[in-house]
Amino acid sequence: MRADLHIHSTVSDGSNTMEEIVRQAVARGLTHISLTNHDTTEGTAEAAALCARAGLGFIPGVEFSAYDYANDVRAHILGYGMKDSRPIDTLGGELLVRRHENSLRQIEVLRGLGFGITVEEVAKKAGRHIYKQHIMHVMVERGFAESIGGETYRRLFKNNGPCAFDIAYIDARDAIRAIREAGGIAVLAHPGQQRNFSSIHPLVRCGLSGLELEHHANTALDKSRLRDYADSLGLLLTGGSDHHGLYENGSPAVGDYLCPPEDAPLVAAV
Repeated sequence: MRADLHIHSTVSDGSNTMEEIVRQAVARGLTHISLTNHDTTEGTAEAAALCARAGLGFIPGVEFSAYDYANDVRAHILGYGMKDSRPIDTLGGELLVRRHENSLRQIEVLRGLGFGITVEEVAKKAGRHIYKQHIMHVMVERGFAESIGGETYRRLFKNNGPCAFDIAYIDARDAIRAIREAGGIAVLAHPGQQRNFSSIHPLVRCGLSGLELEHHANTALDKSRLRDYADSLGLLLTGGSDHHGLYENGSPAVGDYLCPPEDAPLVAAV
């Protein structure tokens, strides 16, 4: 199996449609993919149908934008193989509304600063909910920013900038429970990126089943630590490109990072 199990589409904060993603996966010789949009299973049926027509295996997925409040660290949780979308969309739906409202507030702040963008033109870049990447897409098109994730973005949305305010995220334990209730398995996403190794033991006690090993933000040392955790705790190891297309500087292409071949069949069999 050649499986990329971490891909974002235009449903959340990716710049590629599902049709484009499937074409890229076929061109890279993949056998399976998973659509892991943030906090929703929207688009799953379309993705499954497109993959079936292209001869690709499809694994239902999601990525919860979660936080481990007990350890005060971000802890995104991937879910795979869910049979019932309701627990996922019930928990994620409230977060998506908060995210959308937060983005509307950021647009108003930018307008107050003299950037003549409108909610209507930003909404045309988005799916059901607006992300800051959609705002920056319009900022670039209007000549207010040099790139989506460049200096202007960092000045406005990071480092105490005027749009740096954020939302309250889902507790990682609630995300794991929702995934398990939906009949899936929960995996800790990109631990090397969010530096949340201290969360692994407590989240395993809550039902975490795996760790994302193959990810562009995981260093060689991170991967060695993750393999040790997996061996000692009996966890699956997964992987994927975390593809966002134009909406993330240096975003890997579909197929650049793959699930370890020995564990990919176990994920697909959930």
